Amino acid sequence: MSEASRAADELAARATASVENGSALIRVTSTSMEGAVAATEGVKEMMSAIAQASTQQLEAVSQIQESMDSLSDVVQENSAASEESAVIGEELAEQARSLKHLIDRFVLEKPAGGSDGGAR
Repeated sequence: MSEASRAADELAARATASVENGSALIRVTSTSMEGAVAATEGVKEMMSAIAQASTQQLEAVSQIQESMDSLSDVVQENSAASEESAVIGEELAEQARSLKHLIDRFVLEKPAGGSDGGAR
């Protein structure tokens, strides 16, 4: 075999080895990329679940806020009704005192013949 032939064979062998090495690297890279894509899909699904849970929590917080606002309105109404009842109670007490004062002016005579009012 001539020197040129050996050099060509050697060059072809190195080229084949380089191609095989490159093919192996491509397979490893492809496997790594498939793993990265799968991991990215997993992260995407988790982010979607987090977004959905956040939306549900926001809705729940909004409902709680509405309930708290309603409770606040009821408390204010009850407070106003209590104040109104207290004023009415004071007015009734004053009217009762005035009525008692008027009744106290009258002096009733005791019936003659006993304390049973004359009933026999």
